[in-house]
Amino acid sequence: MPVNPGSTHEHDTPIPDPTNPSSNPSHSPPHRIPYRNPTTEKIYHHGRCFCGKVTFTVHRPMPVGSKYCHCKTCQRLHGAVVQWATIFHKSSISFTAGHTNLRFLYHNGDDGTICDWSYKLPCKAIASCCGAPIMDEGRTMLMMFPALIDLSDEERLAWRTQPGEGGQLPCHIFYKDRSLDVNDGLKKYEGLDGSSRVMDEGGGYRGDEEGEFEGEGSSGAYGN
Repeated sequence: MPVNPGSTHEHDTPIPDPTNPSSNPSHSPPHRIPYRNPTTEKIYHHGRCFCGKVTFTVHRPMPVGSKYCHCKTCQRLHGAVVQWATIFHKSSISFTAGHTNLRFLYHNGDDGTICDWSYKLPCKAIASCCGAPIMDEGRTMLMMFPALIDLSDEERLAWRTQPGEGGQLPCHIFYKDRSLDVNDGLKKYEGLDGSSRVMDEGGGYRGDEEGEFEGEGSSGAYGN
């Protein structure tokens, strides 16, 4: 017969309930930055999940960089045609409420076959109270979703179009997997920025042009 999450068979260990972060220690936020961040740096922005139980502050006026990701994994996990993410140092974010409502999704690969609710980097932080994706946590950096952050129209435009604090212009990555063409004048990479060919807005290639390395690039900024 079916076994409910958390129930046991004889001689079996309890089955963790992925909807309950406290049912397994690996689901609980670690006691370190950014989940417990005693910073006294100036607060520039406030953010929250959909229901408002998870809140955080941003301690930099601009992100390190900004990316529009078109990969199939982001499309499936976010249910959207493109994911807009901004890169921050972990010390630039501080959770102010509800960090115990976060659960963590680890996945390895694009097809979802290796996927479990555990805190293993890199992973995704999701608000269990309302299901809102909060961020991707890498080994050294975070990819925050700016739709959760209270920005003025001017700030939002700057984050979308101006170089970040790392000197990187916003760009599109994994554009070959896009679900729609985007005519915004930003550079579009076949795969990761700085390590793949540049595409035009219609999906063609600019001759044999290769993507230039611009600063750290997506793989270095987020994954390490």
